[in-house]
Amino acid sequence: MPDWERALASLGPGHYALHHRGPAAASRFAARFSADGLAAGDAVVLAAEPAELERIALALTGASIDVEQAQAGNHLLLVHADAVQAEQLATGLASFLGWVEEQAAGRPVRLWNHWAGALAEAGDWRGARALEEAISGLGTGAIVACHLDLDRIGNVTPSLLESTPMLHDGLFLTDPEGAVEFTGRRLVAPLS
Repeated sequence: MPDWERALASLGPGHYALHHRGPAAASRFAARFSADGLAAGDAVVLAAEPAELERIALALTGASIDVEQAQAGNHLLLVHADAVQAEQLATGLASFLGWVEEQAAGRPVRLWNHWAGALAEAGDWRGARALEEAISGLGTGAIVACHLDLDRIGNVTPSLLESTPMLHDGLFLTDPEGAVEFTGRRLVAPLS
């Protein structure tokens, strides 16, 4: 098992991020994150764009997880996420998480989301940062992982990413070949 998978499997409650290039690394990461949660009996929430949800579901099926059965038992919740919804969540995040906790029925929660990433990719870094701060400030006891596709945003500069470690309990990065590394709270640069 690669080091990043061991780090992912051992995450405690907190807010983590994956910075990557292209959809393959995100789908692989989200599938592993989800599979670990489902194996532990957690409620897993995947909030992503439809194409990403499809890639993650295919990866889970490839890992011998019955996605339909997991959804039917409220073990796996699939939620559409885009920049418009992310903007709405700025004021309704607590309400959404209340709904998630209701669906989880007392089970621990793992939440994979692309809300702040969608805002950043749309050029709204201020909104993305505010949403990340809101997520970090909730203290739900959930394991929350978000991601940012650096190929989908223009002009990524180190100054844009400097606050990332401060807003997260841990950071996962991919290299140009798609290998994932867990860096803790260190920002490893440059990503090319």
